[in-house]
Amino acid sequence: MLRLLSLISSKNYPLEKVNVCLNKEYVKKSGRSEFLKVFVKDGFAEICKFQNSSMLRAFEQANALVYVEENKKQIRPNEKVCAYLLL
Repeated sequence: MLRLLSLISSKNYPLEKVNVCLNKEYVKKSGRSEFLKVFVKDGFAEICKFQNSSMLRAFEQANALVYVEENKKQIRPNEKVCAYLLL
């Protein structure tokens, strides 16, 4: 909670980045960029359920976000991605 409060009061919102492997394939449905809610552990990122923007439940499970660029259509299993740690 203290980390979250410091991020809220910070002007730059510095988040630690780590390179991890995505645990399974992800195919993007839209032609826009997205942030995937993931749980990072031991060098792997597991995609959380309930990724829809109206479903905040995924934030209950997530400890990181993976940015998927607009032109990226899919991420293959074990592909390296950059995760932004939330904790």
